[in-house]
Amino acid sequence: MSRGVQSSHLRQVPVRRTRKAHIRQGHAAFPEEQPLSQPHVAHKGPCSLSQVSRMLALCLLSLAWLSEGSQRSEPMFAAVTHRLLPPDYDSNPTQLNYGVAVTDLDADGDFEIVVAGYNGPNLVLKYDKAQGRLVNVAEDERGSPYYALRDRQGNAIGVTACDIDGDGREEIYFLNTNNAFSGMATYTDKLFKLRNGRWEDILSDEVNRDVASRFAGRSVACVDRTGSGRYSIYIANYASGNVGPHALIEMDVAASDPARGVVVLVDVAAQAGVSKYTGTPGFCGPAEGTRGRARRARTRPRRGAAREDRCWASRRVPDTEIFGMRL
Repeated sequence: MSRGVQSSHLRQVPVRRTRKAHIRQGHAAFPEEQPLSQPHVAHKGPCSLSQVSRMLALCLLSLAWLSEGSQRSEPMFAAVTHRLLPPDYDSNPTQLNYGVAVTDLDADGDFEIVVAGYNGPNLVLKYDKAQGRLVNVAEDERGSPYYALRDRQGNAIGVTACDIDGDGREEIYFLNTNNAFSGMATYTDKLFKLRNGRWEDILSDEVNRDVASRFAGRSVACVDRTGSGRYSIYIANYASGNVGPHALIEMDVAASDPARGVVVLVDVAAQAGVSKYTGTPGFCGPAEGTRGRARRARTRPRRGAAREDRCWASRRVPDTEIFGMRL
């Protein structure tokens, strides 16, 4: 016995026992009162073998029922092209398309689908409730506010949408190749902003003509590298020797006035340390909401390797370069 323990704590308390029966008028007789050391409660000990068998049987029956129900349930996705986007010349023409972006072009709260057309015009698909299907609102009519988005001559192989000037409306960047495989191209990329009631290419503005990429790009992505809510656009170009470095285009805040539609662009790839000459088929940007802190990776395939879009996230791959944000 350790010191400090009172001996009174170890004394046995006498158990009160009684045999008095509790019978009340109009009520059934209760069982005789049991000793306090043996209260009248349900047994909570280990289950018997028969109880365990019944529980296992119930579990097996439940699993069988759930399995049968899951096999009979409808699949999560179903092909609805025939209903929502049937083949036709205007909204779903027979052409090669190399990219898609989802954004709200008209600020009505519903998303539109922007498709990069390679050997045909770019498409802007909007759901028409009256027709119950998607329709292309980028019609071949010069009076349409979406007409410039068609840009049939660009041979686009990529598209992305993000807010580059912080006005709450997303701009649309088309990565054009003009059939150039690497190095110089003969047609610039396009960056469209809703201005003057229509979508206009701000890369064709006089102040931005030196920024417009004339290189053969392979991939494009948006990234908020400063966490300001104003996105930068990363263009992964396919270099030929020392022609065609990567680009990182963003708005020059001091020189711009978005309220008046003046957006001055600048290439900060060298400043950010990503102005590289590589044969790069792909680029991965952080998901929206990461405030520019996610890692970005770009790939440079080995000679003779199949060229395909890939995104690596490990320095163990020798042909991968990873750029991390300095916080």
